Amino acid sequence: MTLISGSILSYSTSLPVIFLFMSASMLPLITKAFWMQEPQFNALGLLLVIAYLILSALIPRQNRLLVENIILRIENEHQPLTDPLTELGNRRRLYLLVETLLPSSLRRKDPFSVVMLDIDNFKLYNDKFGHSAGDDLLVTISEILRECSRDQDLVVRYGGEEFLLVLPSTGLDAAVILVERIRSAVKEKTPVTFSAGIATHREDLSFDQLVEKA
Repeated sequence: MTLISGSILSYSTSLPVIFLFMSASMLPLITKAFWMQEPQFNALGLLLVIAYLILSALIPRQNRLLVENIILRIENEHQPLTDPLTELGNRRRLYLLVETLLPSSLRRKDPFSVVMLDIDNFKLYNDKFGHSAGDDLLVTISEILRECSRDQDLVVRYGGEEFLLVLPSTGLDAAVILVERIRSAVKEKTPVTFSAGIATHREDLSFDQLVEKA
């Protein structure tokens, strides 16, 4: 009885490992086989697909979800946390911060605010001066945002010409003061203006809803 239960345990725990190996090694082979556009390679690709589906069907649902989570975590660990042009945080870094900031803010009843900045008429600027000049402008704006914000603030390039600031322990009035400081610096160092929206977190709002309000 012990031998049988041990065999079952070994079977159930080894299959996810096999499936993880299959996901990492077979899927690229399947893609390549079909891409070759040769009958023998297409047949090989079909056999690999069948083997993959059979193995995935044998794995208990909870183990399959575990493997999928492992694969997702591996993929996430290889994704960058910064925007390559501006070297600001990107959306992935933003949501990693939110995972800890939101519960902490609710627990301590400590407000935080978000500021959404959007460069006005950026497309026209690009069309007039070229994309290289547009990139230089984005870098300059990024440097201004870093200079004006505090160490605990997170500055993120949210979209093409959109920037998001997450301001821990900051109410609406303090966020407005920061935006005006940024506006003065942008006016002094660049030929452009920007539009800004501010929202302060409430318990009934998710983070995405807060960003929409900003």
